[in-house]
Amino acid sequence: MPHDVLRFGSRITALPIIHGSGDFALEVRRMMLEHRFDCVAVPLPPSFQADVEEAIGLLPTPTLVLQRESSGYQSDWTPDPIEDDDDSDGGCSFVPIDPCQGVIMALRVAMGEHITRRFVDLETSPFVPYSEPLPDPYALKKVSLERFAAAVLPTIARPTLEQRKDRITHMASRLRELESQHESILFVCSILDWPWIREAYVEQRECETSDAFVPSTESYEVENDTLAFMLGELPFITGLYEKA
Repeated sequence: MPHDVLRFGSRITALPIIHGSGDFALEVRRMMLEHRFDCVAVPLPPSFQADVEEAIGLLPTPTLVLQRESSGYQSDWTPDPIEDDDDSDGGCSFVPIDPCQGVIMALRVAMGEHITRRFVDLETSPFVPYSEPLPDPYALKKVSLERFAAAVLPTIARPTLEQRKDRITHMASRLRELESQHESILFVCSILDWPWIREAYVEQRECETSDAFVPSTESYEVENDTLAFMLGELPFITGLYEKA
């Protein structure tokens, strides 16, 4: 089994990924075919599950699963209601159904192998994005995932965004719940969150933030001219990974 650096307890194997990398997607596929898991957990909220899994069935055609931001708190009586403006678009969160996304690859393999899937992230509206500079995933062609993760670990900054910290604690709590239901769990997560979810899991922190009210998700096709903006890899490279 994988090195201890990727383990959460005795039943959970973490697979830290860089989103949008074909090399990490292949690593996910290799891990799932070489080892036996009875549950795959991914860092997406449950409201996305039905549409994401339906869209995965359309691959290799890429699509988007989108969730608009909720309008916030409303009571039965609201003074001076604001009329909807058809010309203004609110914010939204979306999941690219891209063959080179590690999370999508994990779900795709799990669906094909009839493995239980669990979406363990916190429901948030709006979602607050974050990023950090990371090494080129091409290194995975020469080094193991364990060595890559261990080398990156000292450079990963501790979270400062409150929503991100809530999400990390929530996912750690959900993983502890899944441990009582499954013998072997693969948890695919961002390499930026991986050490902090493990820390919250080991410390058994309880999440005090509840799920936000979120609208239903929607699925969309993607215009060919915009594929370069959606896909993690260039469209031609993504096509090569699919053929391989």
